[in-house]
Amino acid sequence: MEIEAVLGAWALKRALVLPANPSQGRVVRAGQYFVQGQPIHETEFRNDPRYPRRTADVRVLAGPRGSAPVHLCRAGDVLPRSGIVLGDAECVDDLRSWAARVEDDTLCVGGVDFFRALLEKAGWKPNPHLRLTSVGSDTKSVFVCGTASSGKTTLMQTAAARGVPLARLPPELFSGAGDSTTMLEEWVQRILTSLAVAGSVVLVIDQPPIQDAARARQAADFLVQGAWRLLREGAARRFLVEGGATASALLQRLGWRRLEVEGELSPGIVCLTEPSAGSLRLIVKPGSYTWPPAAWPGG
Repeated sequence: MEIEAVLGAWALKRALVLPANPSQGRVVRAGQYFVQGQPIHETEFRNDPRYPRRTADVRVLAGPRGSAPVHLCRAGDVLPRSGIVLGDAECVDDLRSWAARVEDDTLCVGGVDFFRALLEKAGWKPNPHLRLTSVGSDTKSVFVCGTASSGKTTLMQTAAARGVPLARLPPELFSGAGDSTTMLEEWVQRILTSLAVAGSVVLVIDQPPIQDAARARQAADFLVQGAWRLLREGAARRFLVEGGATASALLQRLGWRRLEVEGELSPGIVCLTEPSAGSLRLIVKPGSYTWPPAAWPGG
């Protein structure tokens, strides 16, 4: 529906939608979305409490249809002159082929690999000065893990191997047992103690996937509340946040309206600041991506 709204506002007739990100193992083949070789509805994305993926059909994943016709096409197909085109793409070269066919009357929608191909077509090259080699070994860091993906397990294992303590969200906070205000305060105080000793800490909801959407939102809200308290205390100046909804909630609490990209640790993992934020930095990534070595203390 959003795509149709933009088409109407800009008086465009056609949208080219390419959600594939082959560099991250996400491809579209014969109208089906695959992640690391598996149909998306057979991966961790089926357990997402807000947007569970029950099919790999990109026509269904694209959301409710409006009046614009929807077409499935491969890179070499003749393109319709109007409507929404959902394109197959199994490799970066497929995306370059799509980018080469984009015309002025086409709205482009997709992932980072597609837009990188569009920038290449326009003659733009990556700025090597935006690549960060570390987050600063002399700065305290807080990892905020709001995702239920398998990346959470990898994060916890890496933290243990690097000696970074885990601050597990007390399950009592969202089970309705006890005073949540007191429990949240006690949790924050334990985190402050861990930060003072270790210099870094991982905030995580260490629970099996929460199927109830209301309880999942409540757990995520408590996680963000804890991170927000640490921000207000000035306990750390680097917050590494995974999960788009978690990052959005934290940004709203911060009141950041104008984000500036300071650099990236790896594709899709960016360091953000805001003109009035001083030395505070938020480093954000999708929940299914993995933190690179540069994200951890000592690089």
